[in-house]
Amino acid sequence: MISFGIALLFVAASLFLMPTKARGCTCIVVGKNASATGRVLVGHNEDDPGRCVMEHHLVPPADRPVGTATSFEPCSASIDRSGRSLGYIWSQARSVPALSGADCFLNEKGVFVASDSCRRSRQDNEPDLSNGGLVYGLRISIAEKARSAREGIEIAAALIERYGYDNTGRCYIIADAEEAWLLQVIKGKHYCAKRVSDDEVAFIPNHYTIRDIAPGEEGVLMSRGFIEMCEKKGWLTVKDDCFDFARTVQDGSSVNLPGNLYRNRHALSRITGTDWSEEEDLPFSVEPRHPMDVKDVMGVLRDHYEGSPDDVRGKWDSSPHYTEVRRICTGTTLGALVIRFRDRPELNTLWTSTGRPCTSPFVPWYGGILGMPQEFLVEDNESSLKRHFHFTPKDMAYDLSIPWWEIQQFQSLLDGQFDHNRNFETVKNHVGEVEKNWLDEDDEIAEKARALMEKDEEEGLLLLTGETAKKARQSMDLVRYMTGRLPRTELSTDSKRISYKSREEEITLYIKSDARPVEDRLFFGQGMQSPESWATAIRGSLRRRDSDWEVSFRVRELTEKCVPCYSDFWLYGVDDSGSPIVGSVVIDVVEESTACNKKGSP
Repeated sequence: MISFGIALLFVAASLFLMPTKARGCTCIVVGKNASATGRVLVGHNEDDPGRCVMEHHLVPPADRPVGTATSFEPCSASIDRSGRSLGYIWSQARSVPALSGADCFLNEKGVFVASDSCRRSRQDNEPDLSNGGLVYGLRISIAEKARSAREGIEIAAALIERYGYDNTGRCYIIADAEEAWLLQVIKGKHYCAKRVSDDEVAFIPNHYTIRDIAPGEEGVLMSRGFIEMCEKKGWLTVKDDCFDFARTVQDGSSVNLPGNLYRNRHALSRITGTDWSEEEDLPFSVEPRHPMDVKDVMGVLRDHYEGSPDDVRGKWDSSPHYTEVRRICTGTTLGALVIRFRDRPELNTLWTSTGRPCTSPFVPWYGGILGMPQEFLVEDNESSLKRHFHFTPKDMAYDLSIPWWEIQQFQSLLDGQFDHNRNFETVKNHVGEVEKNWLDEDDEIAEKARALMEKDEEEGLLLLTGETAKKARQSMDLVRYMTGRLPRTELSTDSKRISYKSREEEITLYIKSDARPVEDRLFFGQGMQSPESWATAIRGSLRRRDSDWEVSFRVRELTEKCVPCYSDFWLYGVDDSGSPIVGSVVIDVVEESTACNKKGSP
C-alpha cells in the first residue's frame, strides 16, 4: 500500500508537470496598406505568470518517414508529422507547469504564428474532442507545413475539425508578408477566422475580437455547423443578418474584463490618435492615423499608459509592472517580437526583445540566419521539444551563465527603484539610442545581403548570421552596463537552503545601510514572482546588528507562490530618508522538510 505521505508527494509532483495555457499575451497586426513598409507588420508580447525561461532555437528542415506522429501534451491526440518539415525560428517559453499556448514561430517560407488567450469561451458547452484533442500540436503543425498564412489557416482548420481544441479559448495570429489572419477558437471543434483588412490595424488583448460577420463573407472562414450549434444552444446574437462572434462565444465571466479593456483602449488611442470610451464595444480593427512602421509597433508593445489617468502605481514601489491596472508591457512580459516582412523570407527581420520590451532593445534576427546566437542557447532544439511538457523546477534555477538570468537580474534591480533618480528614463534613453542605430541599418543590411545572395547565397546568409550574432552580443553588453550603473543594497543571509512552504522556519536578512529601513515597507520574494505576493517583514524583527540591520521573514509566506529551486530572492523597500532598498541573495528552496532548522540555519 502507498503511504499517505508518498501519495501527497506524488500529487505535488504531478501538479508541476500538468500543462497550462499561456495567459495575458498581447498582439498587434498591421495590414500591408496601413504599414509604412508596404507589407504586413505583426507585434507580440508574450506574457506568462511565474518563473519561466525564454529560449530561442533555429530548427532546421527535416524529412520524416511516413507514419511519424507526435502527441505533445499528455493524453492529447497524436499529430501526423510525416514528410517534409520546414525550418523555423522558435521562441520557446519554458515553465513549470508546461505552457501549451506560449511559443511563437517564424518559418523559412515567411509564415509567422503566435497566439493570445481568449479565456474563457462559453462554459455551457460540451466540447467534442477526438483522441484527447490538441493544443500545442496546432501551432507547431502550422510552423512545419504552412507556406503562406492562408495555408496556415487551412492546416489549423482541418486539425481543429478533426481532433477538436482542448483549450478554453484562444486567438491564433497567422501572418505572412501579404496578409494576416486571426483564428479564434473555442473549446471543441468550432472556430472563426477573419482576415485583417489591408488598410487597417487589429489589436488583440485576451478576449475574442471578431465582431459582426455574415456567413459566406469574403475574408471569413467558419467551422461547419457552427451557426446551427449556436442556434441550438440559444447562443446566437443576430443583428441585421450578421452575428457578433465575440459576444456569442465569450463566457459571461470574461466579458469586458478591465485588464483587457485597459490595453485595448490605450492601444487603439495610440493607433488612431483618438480616445476610446470604456462603454463602447471596441472594433475588430481600425484605420491608423498614419501608416505604422516598426518603431510604432514597438511603441505599442512598450506602453505603460504614462501620463494618463490610468498610470496608477503600486503601494510598494514606483514600477508600473505590478499594479492593479494591467499594462501592455507588464510584470509577466517575458519577451516581445515584431516581424518586419520583406519580399524574400531570408531577409525578414524578426525584431526580438528578450525580457520586457520597455527595458530591453529589440535585436534584429534575420530569417535566413544559419545559426542561433550563443547568447540565447540554453538547450538544443530536439531535446527542448522532447522535454517541453516535462520540465521540472530545477530547469527554472538561477544561473548567471545563462544570459536570461542576467536580464532578469537587471529587470528586478530596476523594478525596485524604477523612477528613483530617473532610473527608467536613463535606461530608456540607452535602449533607444542603440535601437535607433539598428533600425537605421536594417534596410541597408537586408539589401547588402540580397546583393550577395544573387552571386553566392551562402555569403549573403553568413552576413545576416553575423549581424544577428553581433547585435545579440551588443544587447547583452548593454544589459551588463545598465546593471552596473544601478545602485544595489548589499544584502546577506546565513540561510543558504530553506524548505518549501515550511510552517516553522524563518529567514533572517542582513542589510548594509546607514539609514534605518522602514520595517513595514520591506518586501522579500523570489525573482519573477509578483512583489504583491512577496513576504512582509515579521513585525518587530528589525534591529541593529553591528554595522548592519537584520530583519526576519516567514518561510511559508516567502515560498507560497515560488517555484522550489535554486533561486534569486529580492528585497524591496525604503529607508527612513526615502531612498530605495534593493538587493538580492541566492537561496536553494528544497522540498525536503529537513533542509533547515526553525530559524533557518544550514
